[in-house]
Amino acid sequence: MALEDPVIAPEPQAAAAADGLPPRFACFVAGTDTEIGKTLTSSAMLYSLVRNGARACGMKPVAAGAVMKNGQLHNDDADQLIEASNVHLPQALTTPFMLKEPAAPHIAAALEVSKSIRCRSWRRMSKSPPPPMPSWWKAWAASACR
Repeated sequence: MALEDPVIAPEPQAAAAADGLPPRFACFVAGTDTEIGKTLTSSAMLYSLVRNGARACGMKPVAAGAVMKNGQLHNDDADQLIEASNVHLPQALTTPFMLKEPAAPHIAAALEVSKSIRCRSWRRMSKSPPPPMPSWWKAWAASACR
């Protein structure tokens, strides 16, 4: 082989993956309303991936209507995705925004921010003589701290 001979390099091959899936597979399930099957569809996909030997984990970025169980917030949809997964990551990664209010996420977030501000105001008022305020406002602010 001389320097002037053409060099034909082999074409790069993609790494083989099980069952025709690319080495890294990501899927985003979206819907425009509540209770239309996003979690059910996602869980079914996870179950199928896990059953076929893939390592899979579901994520629900924002979950509203969470309840406290064993000292940690839980949401039925997020828990369903965890049960269908075989890779278990911290909740801070799989459901970073866990909201207590059972409402659409944007409404639940606004309500929780409002409660946080109200609660801080109530705590401040409790430590120092509050300025003159209507009694309904005091009750409203105090209700956020429950």
